[in-house]
Amino acid sequence: GEGRYGCWFSVSLGDSLQDGTVLPERKFTSDWDGAWYGASQQTDTGWTAEFFVPWGTVSMPAGSEEQDAVRKLGLFMSRQVGYLDERWSWPGLLSSESKFLSVLQPIEVRGVLIFSGDPRAISNFQAPSTLTLGLLSLMML
Repeated sequence: GEGRYGCWFSVSLGDSLQDGTVLPERKFTSDWDGAWYGASQQTDTGWTAEFFVPWGTVSMPAGSEEQDAVRKLGLFMSRQVGYLDERWSWPGLLSSESKFLSVLQPIEVRGVLIFSGDPRAISNFQAPSTLTLGLLSLMML
């Protein structure tokens, strides 16, 4: 995308899910309900959270023909540490800063395949050996 709008996703211990949108540059809203999945698990050393956000859930224009295989994202991850009353994040952005969307960690994802329609229609699909699948969390532009 062009970094003008974003989506945020949150998973809390106990599998409480929240999501919303971000409008330029730092206006967070929760009046959006996207189709995505998240789960948490308590471990011996703390807890973990997993996210699965289907590409079709977020608006990601394909770009020009040369860029069809590349999606540009901005990534931000944070954790509220309750017992310390602190928020830890990567990249480290202060809530008092005016910029947010334009200073997220840029990443490029190649080979995104988006299917629509009857899933049985792609039962013979052969994935290329270079196909990379991954999970994104919290902020996608």
